[in-house]
Amino acid sequence: MKIYEIVRFELQYISKRPANYIYFLILFVMAFLFAKQGIKGVTEVSVQVKENAPLIIHELTAFLNLPLLLITSAVMGMAVIRDFDYKMEQLVFTNPISKGQYLAGRFIGSFIVMVTLSFAIPLGSMAGELLSTKPASELLPFTPWNYLNSFLLIVLPNTFFLSALYFAGGAISKKAVVIYTQGIVLLIFISIVDEGVIETSKNLELATLFDFYMVQLLNLKTKYWSAAEINTQMVPISGAIIINRLIYIGVGVMALTLTFWRFKNTTKGHSTKKSAK
Repeated sequence: MKIYEIVRFELQYISKRPANYIYFLILFVMAFLFAKQGIKGVTEVSVQVKENAPLIIHELTAFLNLPLLLITSAVMGMAVIRDFDYKMEQLVFTNPISKGQYLAGRFIGSFIVMVTLSFAIPLGSMAGELLSTKPASELLPFTPWNYLNSFLLIVLPNTFFLSALYFAGGAISKKAVVIYTQGIVLLIFISIVDEGVIETSKNLELATLFDFYMVQLLNLKTKYWSAAEINTQMVPISGAIIINRLIYIGVGVMALTLTFWRFKNTTKGHSTKKSAK
């Protein structure tokens, strides 16, 4: 069995689950409503800053990462667990499949689904801007790239980070309770870092390197920008921003590496040595 066959099976299986369509709809509707009503009022920017300025779109996108914490656990955490919950591991591992092929196929298939679900954020945000109730004088010309840029910069790396951690928890523990506990712990940890460590840090430059949502990091980079600059310029992707993204991507890669090292097929009648070939 090849990796692409496992990926195809994973996509076919997940596409039949109504819950995933509900997740997409939740993200889309949330993004739509917030973009339609505008979020500038809850941010610390000049009144001259437009509702759809690039920085405001970044902050909207960052806020919508919060429901991803829960949705990712449901999609990625259960990718391996369900084989053991439904006693399917005996059937899966009777095929000539290596541990690497199995894990890669399960992760890639589920991650493709997560990227598709998370793309509801820019889609909903763009739809919300197009149907905005705000006066035209408070808006800049519609620019889809601003939303796609926020997706690539904030959502995609965060989705990979979360996907890798939840996948690792599910594959290593093979217990759903671990996934749910992991989600709560991760939410608390990110909140502590964001609202505690970063906000009280005496070295904000260093602390914001670990800013999951990137709101405070981006605000720091644009601290001395004028309203005109915020309205017309994208935040340069360099320095601390690149390091921040590499940190979270790197942790995700390490989680997947640990998964490959620690995962064992415990199916009766099939040796661990055979499953690890």
